[in-house]
Amino acid sequence: MDLVANIKAKRAHTHRKSAFKRTLFDRIGSIVGVYGLEDTFLKQLDAAAMEPGRDLLRQPLRLPPKAPLEMPLFVLLHSRAYDLAGSIIRKIDCPYLDYVTAPEEILVCRRLYGLNPHIPADRLQKCHFGTLLMGERVRRRIKELSRQMDVLRTLDESPEDKTRRRLDALAKQLAYLRVLAGVIEKSNSDLPQRVFPVGPPTAGWNFSGKPETKTEKP
Repeated sequence: MDLVANIKAKRAHTHRKSAFKRTLFDRIGSIVGVYGLEDTFLKQLDAAAMEPGRDLLRQPLRLPPKAPLEMPLFVLLHSRAYDLAGSIIRKIDCPYLDYVTAPEEILVCRRLYGLNPHIPADRLQKCHFGTLLMGERVRRRIKELSRQMDVLRTLDESPEDKTRRRLDALAKQLAYLRVLAGVIEKSNSDLPQRVFPVGPPTAGWNFSGKPETKTEKP
């Protein structure tokens, strides 16, 4: 190839059109604009970081679907919203921020990453972060309860009634949490919002994944 042809080839390669790629600011700016977020959202971020996790066995658990997010070709924001979007990005500073589609996901983004920084991208794209966070907390709780049961079993070959009752209670809790873990694992963007019943020791739950139906005696 002569010099002129070589120069032309390099210029053609340099000016080749590249695919248009959305930036993180486009995503966060779109959420700020669509949901009308204000500066008070930054305080909510601070509060979310300090919020203790809900009791997995005492409250109904909501598993929301992933919210759709339509990003415009160009994100146009007024100055305060523009500054807010930049502040959110700097405050969170988390790789999972690239997959959020709603304010609720921004609020739990860092907590989710702290529990599991290796969630696959396709899972982050399909599943609501609240559902993923619940799944991580359920798996951790299952491990904790399993360790407690192992300790109780090693205390005595023939446990006393009090220890046996404790083992039975832990076994029921584990059964419930394993059902819940299975539901979360299968959840995706095609499923509607799920509201799981309150876990044990609440009456009316048979730990099989479905509420018990009461039959009236004649």
